[in-house]
Amino acid sequence: MQKKSFLITEVLAMLLGFLGVHRYYTGYVGLGILQTLTLGGFGIWSLIDFIFISLGKYKDANGQELESYDRNLGLGFLIFFIVVTFALVRLPSNKTVINNTYSPNVSDKTERVERTVVFGDITCTVNADGYGCNGRLSDDDRAKLRKIQAELN
Repeated sequence: MQKKSFLITEVLAMLLGFLGVHRYYTGYVGLGILQTLTLGGFGIWSLIDFIFISLGKYKDANGQELESYDRNLGLGFLIFFIVVTFALVRLPSNKTVINNTYSPNVSDKTERVERTVVFGDITCTVNADGYGCNGRLSDDDRAKLRKIQAELN
């Protein structure tokens, strides 16, 4: 029986692991179907497989180790995957988003302007009377809100 390639298995697990393609390649057809139907066990199963392949702990359906396993290459793939994952799932940015909302004030026939301002994951509503937020702001962000409030007056 021919051994399955470490490099091919690693690349398949990294790129198509959520579909279980590496399982089909290494002879685990039943498990491959199950991974395909569950999208790699909702990503968890495919991630565990990827880590095991990277560390040389994964065997094919015949119990043979993968051919040409290179520890440095496996760890390199693992580190690359971690770096890319953190780059894609980065922390919320500090970008400020401002949306204007105009609503008529029926009681005195004037138009009231409100602005929604977002600082990362904190949302604030600003109008001529003041502002309210769903979290704690830095001094710089509060100064920005006061400036916006002054513009509305």
